[in-house]
Amino acid sequence: MKIVVGIPASEGIAIGKALVYERESNNEIDTLQLSSLTPNDAIKRFQEAISISISRLGKLARKTEVEIGPNEAAIFDAQILICEDDDFQQSVIKKINQGIPIDKAIWIVVDFYISKFAEMDNDYFKERALDIQDVGNQIIKALTGSNPNALMELTEKKIIVSRVLTPSDTVELPKKYVLGFLTEFGGPTSHVAIIARALNVPAVIGIPELTHQISQGDLLIIDGTNGHVIINPDTKTLGKYAVQQKKMVQNQQELQKFAKIQAKTQDGKLIKIQANIGSVDEVYRAMDHGADGIGLLRTEFLYLEKKDLPTENELFDTFKEILSAMREKAVILRTLDIGGDKDIPSLVLPKEENPFLGLRGSRFISDAQLRRIIITQVRAALRASSFGNLKIMFPMVSTLKEVLDLNTLVNECRSDLLANGYNIATSVEIGIMVEVPSIALCAEAVAPYVDFFSIGTNDLTQYVLAADRTNETIAYLYDHFHPSVFRLIQIVVNAAHKYGKWVGICGELASESLATPILLGLGIDELSMNINSIPKIKRQVTRQSMNKSKEILKTVLDLPTSKDVRKFLSQNSINDI
Repeated sequence: MKIVVGIPASEGIAIGKALVYERESNNEIDTLQLSSLTPNDAIKRFQEAISISISRLGKLARKTEVEIGPNEAAIFDAQILICEDDDFQQSVIKKINQGIPIDKAIWIVVDFYISKFAEMDNDYFKERALDIQDVGNQIIKALTGSNPNALMELTEKKIIVSRVLTPSDTVELPKKYVLGFLTEFGGPTSHVAIIARALNVPAVIGIPELTHQISQGDLLIIDGTNGHVIINPDTKTLGKYAVQQKKMVQNQQELQKFAKIQAKTQDGKLIKIQANIGSVDEVYRAMDHGADGIGLLRTEFLYLEKKDLPTENELFDTFKEILSAMREKAVILRTLDIGGDKDIPSLVLPKEENPFLGLRGSRFISDAQLRRIIITQVRAALRASSFGNLKIMFPMVSTLKEVLDLNTLVNECRSDLLANGYNIATSVEIGIMVEVPSIALCAEAVAPYVDFFSIGTNDLTQYVLAADRTNETIAYLYDHFHPSVFRLIQIVVNAAHKYGKWVGICGELASESLATPILLGLGIDELSMNINSIPKIKRQVTRQSMNKSKEILKTVLDLPTSKDVRKFLSQNSINDI
């Protein structure tokens, strides 16, 4: 028996035999026939291969939308855009005209694009390099007529083990035969992780030397929650995980009952449980999972895949669609939050030595050009406000002056729109995210000028503890259960409630069932989280009482470390299964 550890990508437990998949390398594909083509014939074959690839990717997109979901289908829409890109095509044609064989020309250009993505600081864009590689594979296979995906021949249930899995590899698998995924490369935002979570299939990724440690047919246990993989387990271990697997299945079945109920404590306190979303399609998933509203609409999705900044009308159309779908339920729209670990192709920001502390989020208001981006979003949002229950939230606010400047900006947008005959909702709540300690400590001075606070615990934690949340070497420092984080939240809640304003949590802490009694004790009014956590947190709220939660809070605030907090909560609160 051997245990290896990787990155937990999709929770759950899977038990089954390994299918070790070695992808066909570029050199192993027979391209000898392509070497003798004249440049004109090669260009013609390349253009035909592009058309075949676009057609095939379109079919994959439709298959994915039906079998998995629209968000995952967008993976292939993005690949189609790469195929259609004129710069990409012309770069290949230029190489062919220089006398380079067609297959080598394609890979020279593909490798150039891959290297550009790989150089980026942002993990999201680094992992998009795999899209480019997959496009190269699709075009070469269209040229040679080789087998598009050997994994399609899977006929019995297996755990898929591979160095890397491309989007097409993953999507084309017969889903009924996939027990789980293990890969050597990839991160939490990789396609295999996204698709595994969508399919509710356990996955662990980023396992060093994976394919050298697992042989064809080995018996495996995947613990996708903790990132553990057990190779050829002994009888005792196998029995232990089989019991856990059964409990998890029963737990998931029980959770579905809580999707449609209100989250009310045993002594009658009602807590709004809302969803964090980043696309139009997620609106419908959120409602299916019982969301009371959208507590965080990340507007970055409207910018990530576009070469140009979206127009006011384009933003309006999207906001209108989301608000109309949610009807009377609140939609809290967060204005563009880029900088730090997030970038968009359509906007080149200055290189900063410490971008987490630099020009990002609402700080755009201080720059004349970037200020236009906020104005465009606010105008589009206000125009859409009459179609639902809109609230606007500004990220990365540090000072009272920024709050006042943002309020002025909103009022100017409103006045201009009304003067030009636009229909705007009578009341649109304006709030800010609490991510910077300065705004938390000054919450009482700020509270009269906002309608609500939404606490982003991910950034707040990294700023309080001076620990970059993307830096693995100091991961031991980054823990949102640290008492200092809860003390700052208490300051915000007390200030807000003094002025009759409400407070929500939209960071990862909201989805931690262990934290639920503390957040209730603090007086949080709303919790917003990833969609899949909604039923779990609704159930957890119904198990708590406000009196008990307040007692727990008193002790927690006096504890010295996050380890002490977690230990105390594990022993003294009613926890999720």
